[in-house]
Amino acid sequence: MNIEHILKKEGINEIEKLPIIKTNLISNNIASKLCEMFPEHNFDRQNLFVNLSRLNMYIADMPYTSAMAKYVSQNQSIYFNKNLNLDDLNTIAIHECLHYIQESNAKAQNNNRLGIAILNKEAMAMNEAAVQLMASEANKEKEDIVTYYNLTLPTTSPTYYTLECALLKQITYFTGTYPLYHSTIYSNNIFKNTFIQKTNKRIYKIIEKNFNKLVELQDIVSDLTNELKYSNANTTKIKSINTSINTKKEEIFNLFLKTQNIIMTNCFNVEFKNIKTMEDLKKFKSRVYNYQFLIATNKDYTFYKDFFYYTMNKIEQKEAELEKNGYVILPGDRETALVLFEEKQSIFSFIVKFFSKLKKVSQLKVNVEKENN
Repeated sequence: MNIEHILKKEGINEIEKLPIIKTNLISNNIASKLCEMFPEHNFDRQNLFVNLSRLNMYIADMPYTSAMAKYVSQNQSIYFNKNLNLDDLNTIAIHECLHYIQESNAKAQNNNRLGIAILNKEAMAMNEAAVQLMASEANKEKEDIVTYYNLTLPTTSPTYYTLECALLKQITYFTGTYPLYHSTIYSNNIFKNTFIQKTNKRIYKIIEKNFNKLVELQDIVSDLTNELKYSNANTTKIKSINTSINTKKEEIFNLFLKTQNIIMTNCFNVEFKNIKTMEDLKKFKSRVYNYQFLIATNKDYTFYKDFFYYTMNKIEQKEAELEKNGYVILPGDRETALVLFEEKQSIFSFIVKFFSKLKKVSQLKVNVEKENN
C-alpha cells in the first residue's frame, strides 16, 4: 500500500511540512520533558533530540478524527492536526513521538516489537495504554475524575485510552511503573515477566486479551456513533443502530469490571500468600484499603467493598496465626486454607457470615486511615 492510500485510510490530508526550525523546537521540547520525568530510564537528551528531529513533521487536516497527532510508520512522519497549538504540545503529540522512539529502539535490536507488544499481535492495546500513561506523566497531567460507560474512575488521560490507562494503573500498583515504562521504551519482556510473577501466565494472557477486546468494542461504538451522526436512514435503521450502541456499551462496562476484579483478586492473592510477619500484614492491610482510590466504581458495584470485608476477615485469621506461632505455616500444611479469594466464586455467600463482625472491621478501617495519615 503506497503512502497516499495509507494517509487516506487514516483520514489525513497533508497541508504543509513544518520548517526545520519548528521541527527542532518540538523535538527539543519533547526530549526535555521525557528526560525530566523519566531519569531512571537513562534517556540521552542529545541523542533523543537528534532522533526526534529526523522525523518528518507536517500540519494536516484530520476531519474524520479527534486526534491531534498521528505517527505514520511507513514514511516515519508525524502529522499534527491543524487545530493543535504547536507551542504548547499536548499529551497525544508526545504519545505519537513515543511510538517513533519505540520503533527506533525495536529496529536497533532487530526485533518485531513495539514496546510491550508483538507487532500486530499481542498486547497492542496494552502498549497504547502504556504509551499514553507515559505521555500524560511527561506532560504533567493532573488527575481528574471522569465517567465513561457508566463507570466513574480517576485518570490522567480523560480523552485517550481512558479505560485501558485506568486498568494499567491498577496493574502498576503491584508491578511498579519502572518495569512497564522500561519495556515500553526498550521493547522487552521485563514488564510481562514482572506481572506474571505477581500473578501467572494464564492471568496475563486473559488481561492482555481483555485490553484488546476493550479497544475493539470502543472502536465499534465510535463507528456506530459516526454512522448515526451522518446517517439519513429511516427510523427503523436508526433504532437498530442505537440498540447496537447500547449493547456494545454494556459489553464494555461488564468487561472492564471483570478485568478490574481479576487484577485485584489475583494480585492481592499472591501478596497475601507471601505474608510472613506482622509488618507484612500491616502493609498488606493498608494496600488493600488504599486500592479503592484506583478503581472504577458504579452505584451498583459492590465487588471491592465485599472483597475488602472478606479480606479483613482473612487478615484476622492470619494475624491470629502469627500471634500464636510467630510465623505463617508454609504450603503443604494449612496455607491453602487461607487463600484470599477466587475470582470465579461468588463472595456474597461469605458476606452474610461477616455481618456480625462489621463493627470490628470498621475499627480496622479507622486504624488503617490513622496509619496513612
